[in-house]
Amino acid sequence: MTKRSLWRLIVTLLICGACAYFFIPLSQVRLGLDLKGGVHFELEVQGHEALEADLRDTRDRLQDRLREKGFPDAVLKVEGDLVKGEGVPEDQRPEAEKVIQQVAGGYDASFTKTGFALAQKAFYQKALKDDANKRALQIIENRVNQFGVAEPEITATGAEGNRIVVELPGVGDAERERIKGLLTTPGRLEQRLVAKAIMNYDRIPKANAQALGKALGAELGLTGLEEKSPGQSALSPEEERQLAWAKIQELITKRTDAAAVASVIRDRLHAKYDADEIRQSWITLTEVDPMSLIRICCQLPFRADGKTDPIAQTVMETYVTRLMHEKYAGTYHKVVNSLRTMFHAKPDSPTLLNFAALVKWVSPEAATKLCADVGMPEPSQ
Repeated sequence: MTKRSLWRLIVTLLICGACAYFFIPLSQVRLGLDLKGGVHFELEVQGHEALEADLRDTRDRLQDRLREKGFPDAVLKVEGDLVKGEGVPEDQRPEAEKVIQQVAGGYDASFTKTGFALAQKAFYQKALKDDANKRALQIIENRVNQFGVAEPEITATGAEGNRIVVELPGVGDAERERIKGLLTTPGRLEQRLVAKAIMNYDRIPKANAQALGKALGAELGLTGLEEKSPGQSALSPEEERQLAWAKIQELITKRTDAAAVASVIRDRLHAKYDADEIRQSWITLTEVDPMSLIRICCQLPFRADGKTDPIAQTVMETYVTRLMHEKYAGTYHKVVNSLRTMFHAKPDSPTLLNFAALVKWVSPEAATKLCADVGMPEPSQ
């Protein structure tokens, strides 16, 4: 390159730089926290809690199943990282092994003369932790989306993907505490709900239940748990809503039949029919696995007598609108991937066809896009 050509190149680059400075709107340039300012949070998912919860759930489900299958004396308990069972005679071990394999396929079983011990397999523990990480990430994304922050950065980090980094550019100091509360209050609220549930437990004397609930509250540093006067509600409206949908989410997590879950959701929405309740019902569905969301939505419009519920179309319209919104792009992609898997495995799957028809029922435009993304033909009217 000659000296003259080099100078021409330098001048050209300077002119391009000046044009970029003067003609590219600064508002369209994405700035980091170091330039734009904002909030940075780091949260850690407690994977061991997912393992402990699965131990308890396995204990309960397996004990019920064993008793149904002819082991009336079966008693199970959690000890450390094991589920231990008694009341299974040695001569009935083959039958017990079949039940255990059906209910607890992710566990290794070792037997004694009168019982057994179950330990979570390594791959199963990893799957539980991975699922907890994904759920936590989805929950945080939903909560940040509710806050309405532009261009949030929410990423999973760490060797096990159990650390969630939240960066919210452009958020001022005045909003920091509000956002912090948004990310941390639900856990505190759940603690309050547990304490109050204990205080109102009717299987033990009322005085004992009150004392136990208050003791738990004191241990957790909770205040305001004292019993309300008869004219007051034991729970605030928001606490009552959170408790109701937490119970519904627990039903879904325990693999309750989709029709039964849909019936509970319909009953709840009929009892508390407003925008906040519908929004909370949608958020609850986004926090479970996509197949559960699909199956429950397929059942939601139809009552036990086969008739369409009068609020079904309005509710489904709000669900489909949210599903197609960019805020819920993560949920949309999961739903599309699940539908695509169903289509490749069984193109005439009733669940697949019903869900596509349901979307078309409330929004033909949304159905066209959904079917195109799945790679399936659009259902006929």
